[in-house]
Amino acid sequence: MSSLRFLERIGLLAPERTPEDIGLYSLQDIERIRQIKRWQRARLSLAEIRERLERMRSTIPQSSQRSCLSYCCRHAQPKPNS
Repeated sequence: MSSLRFLERIGLLAPERTPEDIGLYSLQDIERIRQIKRWQRARLSLAEIRERLERMRSTIPQSSQRSCLSYCCRHAQPKPNS
C-alpha cells in the first residue's frame, strides 16, 4: 500500500478523486503531506499527528485551488519486470 493511500485510509488525508480513482492533490494537500512526513520523521505518533492537524484545520481556509499534480494509486505499485 502506498503511504498516500495509508494516510487516506486512516483519515489524515482526503484528496478529491476522479472517476478513474486518480487522486487530485491541492496545494493544501501537498503541504499537509509534507507536514505529516516531517512529524513522522520526528517520531510523533499517529494520534499526535492527528491532534496537531485538528488544531491546524481551524487556521487553514477550507477551499483551495486544485493543483495540476495528480497521483494514480493504481500505478503506484511497482510493476513486475516483463
